[in-house]
Amino acid sequence: MKKLAFIFCCSTLLISCEPTSPKGQTTTTQTVVNENDLEDDDATVLQLNEGKRWKINNEMIPYLLNSEKILHDYVAQNSTDYKHLAAQLDEQNEKLIASCSMEGAAHDALHSWLHPYLEQVEALANESDSALAIKKIEELNLHFETFHKYFE
Repeated sequence: MKKLAFIFCCSTLLISCEPTSPKGQTTTTQTVVNENDLEDDDATVLQLNEGKRWKINNEMIPYLLNSEKILHDYVAQNSTDYKHLAAQLDEQNEKLIASCSMEGAAHDALHSWLHPYLEQVEALANESDSALAIKKIEELNLHFETFHKYFE
């Protein structure tokens, strides 16, 4: 059931955020490998906007920041209910997806970060080993560090 919900969220994201490029606009980018895709040989490639961080639309920022705060609070409180953490992050992800109105290169760059993040949250929700869940939580923290390197 959770896998079906994840697929639905990803489909909704793709449908609601169809990539479009403004005519005549060119963007010089610098390609950078996402150092947080720790287990995948096909590392996700993020691009900077002419060496600067991409701007995220105002409607989406609160859900990203809320997710990061939920994650940091979980770690700071030495919580152990990682299933509840995953559910809270998933709730924020659903709101994030519903709020997506970005287009063009910034939209595509965010998707390069977002898709692996959604997969990490799903993996945490499906984890049955608490030791492996701790590793996944550390990876989520690293994923947010990457977010701040490439987005504002």
